[in-house]
Amino acid sequence: MKPKGKRGQTLIYGLMAGLIAAFIVSFFSNAIAKKDFGEIGDSSLKLIDASKEAEKSLFYLDQSAKYSAYQTAYDLAQKGGFFKESECGDYFGFTLWQTLDENKKLKQCFPAQEEISGNFKSIFNANLNNYVQIFNQNSDAKIPLDNYNQIKLANKLDITGLANENIIIEIGKPGGQIIQSPSELQDSEGIFKSDLEVKDLDKVRLGYDLKKFIEEVSQKAGVDSATALALIGRESSFTHCCIQPDNNRPGTCRKSDVTSCGLRELYTSGSSYGITQINLKHCAWFNPDLCSENKKPSDLPLKSSSLGCFSGYYNSKDSSDGGWGQECRTFKEAGCAPGQSAKDMECNIKLGITFLKSLYNTYGNNDALYERTVKNYCTEPTQQKRYLDYKEWDRVKRAYNGFGCAGPGADTQYVEKINNEKSTYLT
Repeated sequence: MKPKGKRGQTLIYGLMAGLIAAFIVSFFSNAIAKKDFGEIGDSSLKLIDASKEAEKSLFYLDQSAKYSAYQTAYDLAQKGGFFKESECGDYFGFTLWQTLDENKKLKQCFPAQEEISGNFKSIFNANLNNYVQIFNQNSDAKIPLDNYNQIKLANKLDITGLANENIIIEIGKPGGQIIQSPSELQDSEGIFKSDLEVKDLDKVRLGYDLKKFIEEVSQKAGVDSATALALIGRESSFTHCCIQPDNNRPGTCRKSDVTSCGLRELYTSGSSYGITQINLKHCAWFNPDLCSENKKPSDLPLKSSSLGCFSGYYNSKDSSDGGWGQECRTFKEAGCAPGQSAKDMECNIKLGITFLKSLYNTYGNNDALYERTVKNYCTEPTQQKRYLDYKEWDRVKRAYNGFGCAGPGADTQYVEKINNEKSTYLT
C-alpha cells in the first residue's frame, strides 16, 4: 500500500478534529436542552448573592451608625449629658443640673467629660440596636446585637466602632431544601431583596403592615398620609413599647414587638407617650372610662398619680363642659376598639391622626387664632415671624410639636424637618 503524503495526513487529522468538535458541541447542546446540568454553577451564584448581601449589610450598618450617632447626640443633649436619671431629677422630662436638696441648699449635678463620653457610647449602642433588630427581621444576613461596645471617639466628629463578632450570612438553603434539579429554580425577582437605598431605611424600620395601617387611618381622617408617616417617624421612630420597664426613653428604649403596654414601658420623651407621642394632659385618652356620664372634671384632683396623667388640664378650660367633653368626643371620633386606649398602638395612632385633623380645624384657616397663639407662646422676633408665615398644614405640624421657640425642648425647625422627610414615604 502506498503511503499517504503529508497533505493526506493533514486532511485526516483535520477531519478527526472537526468530528471531535462537532461531538462536543452536540453533547453540550443536548445537555442544555435536557437540563441535565444539575447544580453546576449554582454554588457560584450563591457566593455572588452572599457577597451582595454582605455589601448591603455593611452599607446599611454604615448608614445606621450615622443616623444612630445623630440620634445619640440629640438624646444625650435632651438628657443633659446623662444616660440614666440625673441625681437632681428632671422637670417635665427636662434634666436638671442643679436643684435644692432637703436642706434647701443648692445641689449641682453637672456630668463630667468622661461620663458624657461613656454615656454617648451606651446610648449609641442602644440606638444602633434598634436598626439592627429590624434589619435582621428583613434580611438573610444577621448582624449581632450589642456588637460595637468598643467605640472610639477620636475627636468631635469621628467615631470608630470595633466589632466583637462577625456578621453571619447563610449561603444557600438548609440541607433539606437543596434544589435537586434546575427545573425547580425560580426567577430571582421577588426572592432576593433589592439593594437598600438611603431613603429605604425608614421603610425597613417601619414595616409595610404598619405603614399601610397608618395610611388607611390617615385617609379616613382626611390627613395626608406622607405627612402622618413623617411626623410619626420623627416623634418616635415608629416605636410604641419598650422591652424593659423604666428604660423607655430615647437612648435607653429597646423596641418591643408588643403593641400594648403600661406607662413604664410606653416609649416616652418625658410627658408624651407612645408611637404618636400623645401628651399625658389628654387624660381621657389614656383612661377612656373617665368619659362615662357620671364622671366630671371636678371629680378629679389637679394631678392624679393613680391615673398617670394630668387631669388639671381639663379644669382650666372655659367651655361649658370644661374641655372634658371635647376630649371624649375626640376619643370617640378616633374610633378605637372597645377596651383600647392610648396605651395600645392602634388606638394611639388613631388618636394622634385624629388630633392632627382637629388641629387643622382649629388653626388651618383661622388666621386670627393662629397668630394670637403664636404670639402668646413665641416672643423671639425671628422665630415668631417664621411661625407666622406658616399656612394650613404647616400650622398643624407646628401646633403638634408646640408653639414654644425658646429653651432646650423647642424644635424650631420641626416643620421643615417633616416636609423634608415626607418624600421618604411618597412611594
